Amino acid sequence: MVGSFPRWLMHNDGIGYLDISNNNLSGLLPKDIGIFLSNVRTLHLSWNSFEGNIPSSIGKMNLLESLDFSHNNFSGELPKQLAAFTLMLSNNFLSGNIPKFSNSVVFLFLDNNKFSGTLEDVLGNINTGLGTIPISIGIPYSIVMLDISNNSISGTIPSSIGMFSNMEALFLGQNLLEGEIPIEISNMNSLHIMDLSQNKLIGSIPKFSDMKSLKFLYLGNNSLSGSIPFHLSGNTKLELLDLTDNKFSGKIPNWMDKLAELRVLLLGGNNFKGGIPTQLCLLKKINIMDLSRNLLNASIPSCFQNWSFGQYDDDYGPIFEISASTNFPIVPDVF
Repeated sequence: MVGSFPRWLMHNDGIGYLDISNNNLSGLLPKDIGIFLSNVRTLHLSWNSFEGNIPSSIGKMNLLESLDFSHNNFSGELPKQLAAFTLMLSNNFLSGNIPKFSNSVVFLFLDNNKFSGTLEDVLGNINTGLGTIPISIGIPYSIVMLDISNNSISGTIPSSIGMFSNMEALFLGQNLLEGEIPIEISNMNSLHIMDLSQNKLIGSIPKFSDMKSLKFLYLGNNSLSGSIPFHLSGNTKLELLDLTDNKFSGKIPNWMDKLAELRVLLLGGNNFKGGIPTQLCLLKKINIMDLSRNLLNASIPSCFQNWSFGQYDDDYGPIFEISASTNFPIVPDVF
């Protein structure tokens, strides 16, 4: 399909599912789209070239469960009170502060835009408790996935982040966050994925040992310092640990073999000294390891030659897989 949004679709009030993604549609959306398509539960317009503001009438689509406007050229501020189980607005040119969302939002993708404001304000506009999920879905739940990476979100990470105890995936990378990582973040004990990379965070790594489900931890490209804390040895489900390009120092711990599920270990660009512990050779699932650009002064352990770095078993699955479908859970048990 080419051209503008097909207005003839708006004359059928019986439409419940509308997906015109991956076409060559462009121009503005009709201002009254939310009024004429009030019965739509799924509205997917991704991978087109729509532009301009997202009409405020979208907020009146009370039955909406899934909205995907990602990969377009939408700009301006978001309308208030958008309500859907899944909101996917990634890869646009949306700007301004992130508004308050309906309690029904469970999957929220706002990455790769131009949003600003503080993280404290963003979290204050998102539901932490049980929301009102559309009856057809039938599962009352709070937000479980938040992606606001690659925006201009600033300020510190507030202690209130610990209230999101049901969240399973948190992406805050490539923003302007500063200060220390609050200890309260350890209350997010349902997290599988946490990405705080490419910010301006300082201080040491707080205690994450209560986050027993954590599999992917991205802290690279900050100004974090200190040694790698022993309490990380309690995160035994970790498959990826990225501490690249920080100011960590001390020795590479000899307890790293306790992280038996590790497949990717990235420690490059820090100030680690001393030798390379042979216990790293006990990481049987490791595929990628980066110890470069440090102050290490010992030879590479001979046991490293027994590894097949860079080889990848397709049967084991991707590093991680994210699904925003209404099929639950969003993060599979085996990635």
